[in-house]
Amino acid sequence: MTDDELTGHLQQLPREAEPPRAVRDAVTRAAQRAHRRTPPYWQAVAAAAVVVAAFFVGRFTAPRPLDLAPPHEFVLLLYGGEPSGSADTRVSEYAAWASRIRNEGRRVSGERLAEASWTVGAPPADQPLRGFFIIQARNDEDARALAEAHPHVRYGGGIVVRPVAP
Repeated sequence: MTDDELTGHLQQLPREAEPPRAVRDAVTRAAQRAHRRTPPYWQAVAAAAVVVAAFFVGRFTAPRPLDLAPPHEFVLLLYGGEPSGSADTRVSEYAAWASRIRNEGRRVSGERLAEASWTVGAPPADQPLRGFFIIQARNDEDARALAEAHPHVRYGGGIVVRPVAP
């Protein structure tokens, strides 16, 4: 029996009369089907469970910060270096080096410097300052190891490592 037929039968009944058995059974079955459906609040519970699970996945897969107590920062001053190869290759190597350090949970930032410069006070060394990085390291030896692994050294450049004053 369709819904339209069911509605038609119900509208034809006087208010005091009992519905026919087929109509009563159809209404009962429809009510039972509706009762068996998943209530909407279960959808909200499922969505909340997905959010909580995503939070914990993020917490367990995120890079861990180093246990540096107290944190030490160093500046790597990049001097000289032959501009061999393409600038894009150099930039991508420098960026990969910084990404490896960042993935270890260390802070790292840096910039390439423009060719223009001005001297105030004592003249600079014979090599131009090309750029710098500010890194986080456990101690002096750790900072030295990070500087030795920097690709700028392979390009014939020198790196001066200096601690940042607290």
